[in-house]
Order: sequence, then C-alpha cells, then structure tokens
Amino acid sequence: MNIEKEQRYLIDDSQYQLILKNTTPVDPECDTLDITFGYEGFNSLNQYGFVCRIRQKKNKTVLEVKKKMNEGWLEQEVKINSISEGINFYTLLNMKPYMFLKKKREIRQFKNLKIFLDKVDLLGCFVEIEYQDSIHSKEEIQAFKKIVKIDSPEEDLYGNIIMKKMQEDLGFKNNFEKNLTNLINEKKEEI
Repeated sequence: MNIEKEQRYLIDDSQYQLILKNTTPVDPECDTLDITFGYEGFNSLNQYGFVCRIRQKKNKTVLEVKKKMNEGWLEQEVKINSISEGINFYTLLNMKPYMFLKKKREIRQFKNLKIFLDKVDLLGCFVEIEYQDSIHSKEEIQAFKKIVKIDSPEEDLYGNIIMKKMQEDLGFKNNFEKNLTNLINEKKEEI
C-alpha cells in the first residue's frame, strides 16, 4: 500500500479549461457517490484517525477505509455488491452515516501527478492533485499550478468544508441532513 498525498483547490471555468488543455485523460468523467460512516460523526477522523465510506463509481461499489498518516493517506478497499450491503456492514459495527458526497469526477495526468477534476454537488468545482513523495513531486506540482493559474490557498477536505458550512448555515445543515436520511433510506431498499 502506498501513502497517497493530495492537494485540493477550488477552481473556476477558465482554470478548468486550462487543466483540460494541459493534461492527458486517464478516466472519463463519471458520477461518484460517497457515503461516510463513523462513531463520532464529523469528529470521527480526528477521534479515530480513519474514515470509513461506501463509494459507488460506474458499476463498482466498494467499502473503503482511509487512515490518516502524517501528511498523507493509507487506503484499502473491498468490493461489495450494493450500497445496502455496505450500509448493513457499517451499521453492524455501530457506525452511523454522517456525510454524503455526490460528484462528477474525471481523472487526468500531468507528468507523474494524478489530477482529479471534481464537480461536487453543493460545493463547486475542484481540482485534486494526488502524488507520491519523490524528488520531482514538488517541482511538478508548482509547474502544474503555474500553468493552470492556481494561486489560491489550498482547500480543506470535502468533509471539513461541508462541516463548516453546516456550522455556519442552519438551512444548509437541515437540508443536508434531510438529504442524507433520504439517501440512506432509498439505498437500504435497493438490492
């Protein structure tokens, strides 16, 4: 297992177009759904050091565990047949769903960097730069950011962005929690 490191930036349409122009396609855009479970809701990562989620992408559904390691992540996944199977699995461990993320994700390449273009419901458009530690990683990241004109500060994890919005906007919080409940109930019924 490799430790994955990533940087995330909010981007606008012109930056999106520059990324398309200056990177090589790896995987075309597809819908991705993540449902995150934990013992302490949004505090689960800080409390336990890992995130458990169900991810559905294309025709593949997996259980994933992402463990925070210093500056990166260690990941492991197991294929399952359905989201309802994953809900049942985490529920048996007394974990509760606290977050969902719907996005359209496209994977691209810039030198040795994996570039994820994410159109995230409720949050906007982001680029995630994934890399492994190497002598050239920092140089490649700087070159990429210069070419696509990224000079904004690095963004937090999507879960932390959503958590902050929920703390600041009661309407957003109520709507988000209602949508999560509806999503879980809908997916429990699927076979």
